[in-house]
This record gives sequence, C-alpha cells and structure tokens, in this order.
Amino acid sequence: MTKGTQTLLRLVFNSKEHTFDKKILSKYDWVDCFVCEDRAKVRLNDKEGYINTEGKAICPIMYDETDIFSEGLASVCIDGKWGFINTEGEEVIPLMYDEVIRMFHKGFAVVRIGEKKLAINELGYIVKRL
Repeated sequence: MTKGTQTLLRLVFNSKEHTFDKKILSKYDWVDCFVCEDRAKVRLNDKEGYINTEGKAICPIMYDETDIFSEGLASVCIDGKWGFINTEGEEVIPLMYDEVIRMFHKGFAVVRIGEKKLAINELGYIVKRL
C-alpha cells in the first residue's frame, strides 16, 4: 500500500490491524512479531531491543540478547548478565543474573547467579531460594 511518498505495511496482531511505514521497519536487520505487550524484538548490527506498535524504539538497541515480554517485563542481556526492563524500556531489575530460567509468571521469575537458583518478584526481591 502506498500513501503519498510513504510505502505502508499493514499487519494484523492481537486481533488489531496496524499500519507501519516500511522505512521505519527497514532500518532494522530483523523484526520479530508483536507477540506480547504490543512490543516486538528488533535486531540491528548484532544488538537487540524493542519497538512499539508505532514502530518507535522503546529503548536503545544495545542488548546482546532479549526475550519476549511477560507480565510487563522482558529479560535482557549484556555481556552475559541478565536483568529485566518494563514496557517503557526502563531497566527495573539490574542486569546481574547469569541466567533467566523462567520468565515472569504469576508475579515471579526464576533466575540463576552462579549455582544459586532464586525466585524473584517484579521488584527484583528474592522471595525464595530454590
């Protein structure tokens, strides 16, 4: 579809139709589906981040690895350390974990530091050692 000088791309996700300017999406090497929280993972120059349904980056494209959003949080990794950001792209749980074993579900995630497995809440507090 073309509108004026824009080439538009129509996508349907979450039962809603969204229109994107292909120029916005084409600036990334890879764009994932809008699976959760109306956010999609993107990749540019071997780094990852997220865009919203308007095609705007919600955070710098700076992470080595990312995961999908679950309960408003997504796990992100830099230099082998994992933490969590919210849907606005703000780091809410510091990148200090060696692994995210389970994404947030019913208010808790399971992470690992060294050999210790921990259940944490959405504020990053340890609620149980596993």
